[in-house]
Amino acid sequence: MRNLGAKRTLVLVDGVRWVHGSSASGVSNATDLNTIPSAIIDRIEVLEDGASAIYGSDAIAGVVNIITKKDFEGFEMGLYGGQYDESDGETQELSLTWGVSNKGTNIMFSASYNNQEEILAKDRDISGFPVAGLDRCLGNCSSGTPQGRFFLTDPNTGTGLDMTVNDGVGGVPFYDPANPAGGGDDFHPFATADRFNYSQFNLVAAPVERWNIFTKLEQEITPNLRVNMKAMYNNRQSTNQAAPEPLFIGPEAGNGNLLDTISVDVTNPFNPFGFTVDAET
Repeated sequence: MRNLGAKRTLVLVDGVRWVHGSSASGVSNATDLNTIPSAIIDRIEVLEDGASAIYGSDAIAGVVNIITKKDFEGFEMGLYGGQYDESDGETQELSLTWGVSNKGTNIMFSASYNNQEEILAKDRDISGFPVAGLDRCLGNCSSGTPQGRFFLTDPNTGTGLDMTVNDGVGGVPFYDPANPAGGGDDFHPFATADRFNYSQFNLVAAPVERWNIFTKLEQEITPNLRVNMKAMYNNRQSTNQAAPEPLFIGPEAGNGNLLDTISVDVTNPFNPFGFTVDAET
């Protein structure tokens, strides 16, 4: 609300603060609305005026109060299934709710299960490349290619090189100092087409499986005294995925740490150049 972020919007359930997520578990320190079963919701009230005078800084943007069902009697079952046009993102939901209400006693129990499959960024035109809707790599794709990018000067010839390994080369690539990156070896000059499209590995929607059990008890002791109890168990299993992280070493890396001082000695079996790659090259 008001573009102030989730941390400044207070979420209540029946007027009581709901448990926040935990940043240590990878969940932001804000209320996860998915932990509130939709089967128990009666209505939602939104207080647009800031309520920080009552609730503190959590409510600067406003308050969202989720009202659960009251005096629920009987049994209710909900089923939902769906997927996107691209035949992915399959979702299944099942909820069971039972309640009884009589003589000042209200009891409600709800159990729900939700499962959502992943959606890969590469399966959507708008997210398949770093620039939305573009079908190719430009300068915003990564220069850290899986084949490696080598920015150095051959001390034997004084030739400055900016090159990468040809696709399909297995093992240690062959380097020809007489014709570097000129077609006689396994290297070619680095170009925009060589940039790594990291968007192909990202997720648009993460796979989530969630179990939820909720129970509520309200007991009237006297006309002026009521006892309320709520208990909930929520178990979420989810996976996040991001593109591989490139590693840049050497003085041109610009990390500002020890990685900038790493050199690859001429005796290293994975060094194909025949000279030590260090700050001098």
